[in-house]
Amino acid sequence: GKKVNGTYEFDAEAKTVTIKAGKLGVKTTAHIVTLGSNMSFVFDADKILSVVKTITGVASKLNSSAATINKLTEQFNGMMIGFELKKQ
Repeated sequence: GKKVNGTYEFDAEAKTVTIKAGKLGVKTTAHIVTLGSNMSFVFDADKILSVVKTITGVASKLNSSAATINKLTEQFNGMMIGFELKKQ
């Protein structure tokens, strides 16, 4: 329920949106895919994966599930994550 100020820039040729938001000016780029009345925003998940790997690396000493997750994160390269919007 909090409002975050920011800006975005759409690159029609590359089909990307660069979003800059928050007081720290966090910047991320999403690839845009449109199909019919659906629009998908897909982000590079390497930063998220890096955070998960760090957390599970520490936790793996205490928990075998965390060790398994940590080992699995080594198998991913270039993972993408996103969401889809559907026009109603």
